[in-house]
Amino acid sequence: MNQLDQIKDKLLNRYLLFGAVVGTLIFVTAVLTTFAYVFTVDFYFDIANVTGLYLIYIFKDRIRLRIKAGIIICIIFLLFISDLLQFGINSTDKVFVAVLPFKSILIFDYKKTILLFLLSMLTFGIVGILFYNRILEPSIYNPANYIASTWINTGLVLTASGLMISLFVHSFNEEMYLMINDLERSSKRLKIRDAELEGHLHEKNVMIQEIHHRVKNNLAIVSGLLELQSFSIKDEQLKALLQKSTNRIMSIAKVHQMLYQSDDISKVPLEKYLDELVNVILNTMNDEDRTIIFEHDIDVEYLNLNLGVPIGIIFNELITNSVKYGFTNAKQGVISISFKYSGPDIEVVYKDNGPGIPDFDESKQKGLGFTLVSSLLTQIDADYVYDVEQRFQLTFRFPANAEKLS
Repeated sequence: MNQLDQIKDKLLNRYLLFGAVVGTLIFVTAVLTTFAYVFTVDFYFDIANVTGLYLIYIFKDRIRLRIKAGIIICIIFLLFISDLLQFGINSTDKVFVAVLPFKSILIFDYKKTILLFLLSMLTFGIVGILFYNRILEPSIYNPANYIASTWINTGLVLTASGLMISLFVHSFNEEMYLMINDLERSSKRLKIRDAELEGHLHEKNVMIQEIHHRVKNNLAIVSGLLELQSFSIKDEQLKALLQKSTNRIMSIAKVHQMLYQSDDISKVPLEKYLDELVNVILNTMNDEDRTIIFEHDIDVEYLNLNLGVPIGIIFNELITNSVKYGFTNAKQGVISISFKYSGPDIEVVYKDNGPGIPDFDESKQKGLGFTLVSSLLTQIDADYVYDVEQRFQLTFRFPANAEKLS
């Protein structure tokens, strides 16, 4: 069922219920005011018609639109004829002849409606002739039934009313049909355009994923070359520096790896990224095979590329520092990271259970790691503070809206 038919069906159902209720009220009124009407043929005929209207309404969703409209038109026509034969020109149901075109043209075409209307008016004229010639007699005597001009005038009024209704509803139908066709054509064009844009977006995403994949592979190659170079170096200090550089590169490569593996190429799953980053660092830097537990409490689900890379390098430096220097006297090391929304900001706390750094100011100046961390924290517009008394803890905040930037 198209949109226009759906509108027509709803409208027909509303008029069906209205007609059934009005018919019931008229029937009850006739029973209460006209005793002679009770238990006549017309009485039972009206009961059948009103009951039929209610049954059609009850099963309205199971009956096809045109069949339902045809049955309703037949019931109205029978009511019109029945009352006209009984009361003649005094029939109150003769107005139904003007309702028939409305019901018909709402569902059927203009030609069928005019044909039905002419048939109704022809029936009205034939009944008028029969009354005029006294072949039929009304149940209630009225001399107007025997006056030709009364039938002619009434017929002309009904004809004019029916034709006006037919023309109006026909024009309305045509306008609605054109409007809905325009909407459907526009909808089809939009769907085609959406499909094209979706195709272009898919191609773009595939291309970006391929770029991330190649960047990750290139960084992996660089990392591999540095690792190969470290095998030929005997100086342990230089070897450690190369390993740190390798891990820094791998922390960036991990970001690109997660982006091309993700359904959303603009977001890095933070928790998964940190878990994998910790594993990489523990596998490469935990030479003494200490037991180190990683704990996290993360409310922030994703980071974009602009934050993923600097955050990754920051935590690479912090975790590396904890693994290499933070657990020299501890039987079991614990690294804890939390990401929490705090008002308009995201608050991050990194800490370990190491002894802290007594000469922290000097270490910051001499070591590349802390210099790199400070530079990256400034890059993401973060406020930060260190706590190095009896432990190591870095707390920093950056604007939460920065997490949504692309």
